[in-house]
Amino acid sequence: MTQSSQDEGADPMKKPGKVAAMLSSAFVFLSTGCRSGAAEVVREPAHAGVFYPAGKAELAAILADVLAKAAVADATAGRVPKAVVVPHAGYQFSAATAAWAYKALAPGAKTMTRVILLAPSHYVGFMGALVNGRAYRTPLGVCHLDAEAVAKLKSLSFPQSDAPGAGTREHSDEVQVPFIQTALPNAKLVPLIIGELMPGDADTIARALSAIIDDHTVIVTSSDFTHYGDRFGYTPDVGPDAAAGIRKIDMGAAELIARGDADGFGRYIDRTGATICGRNPIAVLLAVFKANGWKADGKVLNYTTSGAETGDYANSVSYCAIALGDITVAAVAPAAGAAAAGAGDGSGAAATESSLTPAEGQKLVQLARHVLERFVRDRVTEFPDTELAKFGLTDATKGRFGVFVTLRERSDLRGCIGHIIPRLPLYRGVIENAMNAAARDPRFRPVEPGELSAISIEISVMSPLIRVGSLDEIKVGRDGLVLVCGPNSGVFLPQVPGEQGWDKTMYLEQLGRKAGLDTDAYRRKETELHRFTAQIFEENP
Repeated sequence: MTQSSQDEGADPMKKPGKVAAMLSSAFVFLSTGCRSGAAEVVREPAHAGVFYPAGKAELAAILADVLAKAAVADATAGRVPKAVVVPHAGYQFSAATAAWAYKALAPGAKTMTRVILLAPSHYVGFMGALVNGRAYRTPLGVCHLDAEAVAKLKSLSFPQSDAPGAGTREHSDEVQVPFIQTALPNAKLVPLIIGELMPGDADTIARALSAIIDDHTVIVTSSDFTHYGDRFGYTPDVGPDAAAGIRKIDMGAAELIARGDADGFGRYIDRTGATICGRNPIAVLLAVFKANGWKADGKVLNYTTSGAETGDYANSVSYCAIALGDITVAAVAPAAGAAAAGAGDGSGAAATESSLTPAEGQKLVQLARHVLERFVRDRVTEFPDTELAKFGLTDATKGRFGVFVTLRERSDLRGCIGHIIPRLPLYRGVIENAMNAAARDPRFRPVEPGELSAISIEISVMSPLIRVGSLDEIKVGRDGLVLVCGPNSGVFLPQVPGEQGWDKTMYLEQLGRKAGLDTDAYRRKETELHRFTAQIFEENP
């Protein structure tokens, strides 16, 4: 392994303003972008022999050694962290520190079946998040993808990118995989490469991730800490004791992370300019804790620097292992193939169908109109409950249901985005998707103020998903459909086939195309179909 694997070099990400033009392609609507057959797509190792050993025996020996030496007193039987922050440099520099985080996860070896891996992009600049639809091969073998969870995640509305090369060149994700294979051998991966984020993006990504998180899921967030020295363009005054000065910068950030203080961490980065390469993945992690109301109760497990290893602090990179939250390890692992977040059999957070009255539906439409006007005219994105009190929202409008907001301009589609999985109170889902439909449907340019008077709004409140056992169950005009095949998925609302004049066969064929597959996709044995109904509320019916 070479000295260059001490760190990732100067961060190639440009300032947000330089890549803002990518934003128009950073959002997706309802379907996944990667074609896939039945076979799993495997990402070949790009950094074996550089960041970590290319030989299986040597790699296994190093992992066994560092894990044995990691003295994690809090890794008691029966509990594991919900999330860890882990360094990603060459193993000779950072593996000993990383091992402390994975040692803390080790008690979940039998029961943790999903790892959400959040990693920064060092080689390709893009906006939003790349959901990597590939398994990872390492010298230890293939670490498989959680294809079902990936497909569900890709079907949700958040800033996604398919930046070429980002999913195959990155080292910050790859170096974590051998540790995951060793510490959590039953886990499958949901890997995300995080690019630049616009304000609010971390919260949006976090809400989507929350839809696939259960008590058998842990989050691994990959980040090195301060990159100090001329090589990195970061030379704050660290005083006469460089090691102590650098540590002070690092611990200021680490303590905020351990407290789960998302806003404080963001302000700290802005104030200090701290060169934490995984600052955006960490922002997403903290937003997940905030979105779910989890108590972080974090702890810094281990800390070191490359300067301590080499004796040269002129150019030094810091490595920190942090554990946040905890999960009580279940006595047995969930059944193989269990649906993420209860989706697919109707057993998730929304166990009943919506039964909104027409008046309640119109309240939601009026709310969507208010949000649309304020967002398009004044770029308002925050709507506190005090502002919403005038809409007389009822308990029913605060339940959790999947919801889509459709915009039409003189009967022509102008935007449609929604949540398949219920993850927000209904009225909050309406607010979010009214803005998304106006500005983030990649098929259309953003809505402009001059168009508002010509736009009408339609809201579709979804029932829970029901797995389709036979095509005879599907009733055109009643059922919306979700198709999931490997990492690909697509969805149509119940009203779509009627609007398009499709019979059942055409409906199913077009759904396969929507998922980025062929028209026979619904016939494949590995394909899952789910149906749902919807209450539909139109503006000024």
